Amino acid sequence: MAPSHLVRISSALIALACIAFARPAAAQGVRGVVVTGDSVAVAGAVVSLLDSLGNAAVTGLTDEGGYFTLRAPRRGTWRLRIEAVGFARVTSFPFEVATAEVVVRRVQLIDATAAMQGIEVRDRQRCDIRPVEGTQVARLWDEARKSLAAAAASTTTAPSLAFDLDEIEYDSTFVRVRSASRITTAGSAEVGFRSDTPRALRELGYMRRIDTTSTYFAPDGRVLLSDEFAATHCFNIIPDDPTSVRRIGIGFAPVGLAEGKLEVAGTIWLDRTTYELDRVEFRYEPLLSADFPDSTFGGRVHFARLATGHVVVAHWVLRMPIYAAADDGRVARAGQTSQMLVRRERRESVAGVKSVRGVTRAFEVAPEPLPVVNAAPRRSAGAPSCADVEPVGGNGGGITGEVKDARGRAAGGARVRATWHEPVPTGGRIVFREQWVESGADGFGRYALCALPVGVPLKLSAVRENARSPRSRMVLVTGRTAPVVPLALVAAARGAAAPSTGTVSGRIIGRESRPVANAEVRVFPGTRRLATDSTGGFRIDAAEPGLREFFVRRVGYAPVMVAVEVSAGDTADVVLALEQTAQLLAPVTVEASVGSVSLAGFELRRKVGLGGGKFIGPDEINRRASWSVVSLLRAFTPLHIEESAAMHDARMYGRDIALSSDSTVVKDRCQMRVMVDGALMPTEMPMSGLPPVREIAAIEVYLSIGAVPAMYTFAQPECGLMVVWLRDGTEPSP
Repeated sequence: MAPSHLVRISSALIALACIAFARPAAAQGVRGVVVTGDSVAVAGAVVSLLDSLGNAAVTGLTDEGGYFTLRAPRRGTWRLRIEAVGFARVTSFPFEVATAEVVVRRVQLIDATAAMQGIEVRDRQRCDIRPVEGTQVARLWDEARKSLAAAAASTTTAPSLAFDLDEIEYDSTFVRVRSASRITTAGSAEVGFRSDTPRALRELGYMRRIDTTSTYFAPDGRVLLSDEFAATHCFNIIPDDPTSVRRIGIGFAPVGLAEGKLEVAGTIWLDRTTYELDRVEFRYEPLLSADFPDSTFGGRVHFARLATGHVVVAHWVLRMPIYAAADDGRVARAGQTSQMLVRRERRESVAGVKSVRGVTRAFEVAPEPLPVVNAAPRRSAGAPSCADVEPVGGNGGGITGEVKDARGRAAGGARVRATWHEPVPTGGRIVFREQWVESGADGFGRYALCALPVGVPLKLSAVRENARSPRSRMVLVTGRTAPVVPLALVAAARGAAAPSTGTVSGRIIGRESRPVANAEVRVFPGTRRLATDSTGGFRIDAAEPGLREFFVRRVGYAPVMVAVEVSAGDTADVVLALEQTAQLLAPVTVEASVGSVSLAGFELRRKVGLGGGKFIGPDEINRRASWSVVSLLRAFTPLHIEESAAMHDARMYGRDIALSSDSTVVKDRCQMRVMVDGALMPTEMPMSGLPPVREIAAIEVYLSIGAVPAMYTFAQPECGLMVVWLRDGTEPSP
């Protein structure tokens, strides 16, 4: 650590004592102010009153004005020690404090950040136990120690705050939430976060297990500052924070791992400029599960300095595994009846993750919302069942069964997942998002998947290590008992290339779930079109992973834009229900050969000049059928269209902004919304996604939201709107 500096501390002016410390003292003590060389107050400095042996009898913090007050436990000879992040440590000469006397001192600190700028990492593999004073690791650790000391001193003096303590249980994917609860308390910073004693952690480790209950601990400031922690861990410099270039870290790792004892390793991150403590990240060692990344089980503690100078734990999180005993096929030898010996013949797999987190906040700040529970709760005993699980939305089903490996043995610990695609209206279109419920098989390979949707195509599969079961497909029916579905794991083929595309299998239905045949399904972007068969079904192979967009229309039904989430190597099964619309047929001219319903409204709006829009009718389009859409729009509208040769695409922007200073017109980068046959297209859709000119009957263009007719304002066209009407009677291409 950096050497202490003996300095002379001048007596404060009488005026300072009268103004700043006017309150009478009930007992002996020391009052004062801590400032920089420029007489700027230093808030949050740790001020300790040392006895003749150098032990800290009283410790406190300076407030936002740099002032401190320490009450001496008795009269005698004392010294002051002042520590602040970014400043050299100061220790005063001894001074006498008489009974009922209040000594006033003014302390000036010396900036030490300049001396820290030259830290360079020369040996990334080096890890020092109790770093030697003056080394780079020791200099950084000394700055971290100052913040930790301020945090320890703040536990009883910080202002009252609100604390939200959340317990969230996830399934084994760490995505689906089984349960979530919160307890909110109020008090000092000590209420929010505490750990076990340093001595207990050194002797017993950071996890205690009694029967089936495991208790995990995280290192707090008191633990990190302790001699026990320094004696059992080595330290090195971590130059790069993956989340910010503004931070530098001090890595710590346990020295030797005792069998059966859990230790912690991690990094203390500091601000590279001020050397304030940002956070402490840690993980448990040895690793708790080979199926999860190293950083899954462990946690982090974030620190923050209040305006009062106090350092508190702003928020923290601790992630722990939830184990499920899994039979590995071995049997304990004869005569071994000890519970510990029998348990050694069984291995444990992770069936879930429990996350405990705490957040410190002011009382007037609203708490963050808890995550939505979207998975069946875990059962602790007996065969898995859905008997006590409430169905989501009052309607749901369940599936039970067993998972076995290639040899027919129970595959305990296997993860079983049921997936389906659920429609969610988003931004004027329907997005089919993949949903799932997952559960872990118990030691006998038994599983239960609950709260599953009824009447929706489900896909069921199981996975464990390098084995996976073939997908089973089914549809649950209301009122029927939960089906029993056995799953058999098959070892993955070595060297087999992973599929790069997926498939969309859809079905279009109308009223009373009747199939809609000959509906047009157009793939965006591109010109590919399909027609549904007599069952309303269609299939699209070799679909790129991600959100794939389709435009669906049929005479007599409202057209709709659909997006389906596609996964590589998987088939997305979707069922889309179209809404029937009443048709008021206007007179039709045979020569036009375009949609009469859409053109009736188009001609009316063009005749009255509604909204000052730009209208391109059938006559103009027929004479330019060989043109591109871009050329057509440029010829008839003042749209700002930008083409990209590299991307083979174009985009259009509606409104202009005129600068009054020099009458310069600046093109705004606000992109227009597009509707095709009444269906709203995705935001920022490229022009390559529009149909060719030969399929277009008419176009309406409104350059600003003020010009858009009221019937189209649902599209929220802040930057203008283009409405495209397609010809009727064009047969979908295969």
